[in-house]
Amino acid sequence: MLLELFGADGLRHTLDYSRLVRSLDIWEMDEKYLPGLRKNFPNAQIKITDTFKEIQTTSKTYDFLISDEPGQVFGQRNEHCEHFDLLNESIFRIVRPSVVIVLNAVPEPLKQCPAADQYISYPGYLKARERFYETDHPERISIEEMIPAYRRVISANGFNLEWHIKVLRTIRGGVYYLALKAIRN
Repeated sequence: MLLELFGADGLRHTLDYSRLVRSLDIWEMDEKYLPGLRKNFPNAQIKITDTFKEIQTTSKTYDFLISDEPGQVFGQRNEHCEHFDLLNESIFRIVRPSVVIVLNAVPEPLKQCPAADQYISYPGYLKARERFYETDHPERISIEEMIPAYRRVISANGFNLEWHIKVLRTIRGGVYYLALKAIRN
C-alpha cells in the first residue's frame, strides 16, 4: 500500500507511478487540489488533511511512503523544514515491518533550489539542517553524508536501514529522490 504524504495536484510525479501500484492513498492539505486529484486518480483514496496530524491518528499502515513536501521551509508559519519533523515516531507508527520511504534530498539548497533566496532569510533553516544532519556545513551536504542521520532516525524507531538509493529528480539538478528501505528489528 502506497501513501503520497503531500499530494498537491499529483502532476509532479504521482501520475508517473499511479498506474503501477495496486493501492494508492493521497493526503493533501489544500482543498483546492481536490477536483484535480479526483479527476487524475479516480481509484485512489484521497484525503484532504494535515499530514502531520493524520499520521498521529490514522489506523492504516503502508509499505511505501513518498514525501514530496512542498518546499524546504513550509507551513502556515514556516514551522516545517524539509522532512525533518516528519521522520519521527508518528511516521513509523503507520509503516509495515518492511517499508520504503522516498524523500526529497537537496545537498546544496541555497544554490540548487529555485526559491533559495527565501530560505536565506529564514533564520532557522540552516540551523534545522545542522541539527538534523549533525553537521557544521548545513549549506552543503552530500547524499552520503546525509545517510547517517537517516540511519539514526530509522534505528531510533526500531528499524534497520537495509539499503538506500538516490536518483536525480530534476533536469537542472540539485534535487534527488532518496529511497530508504527499512526493516523492523
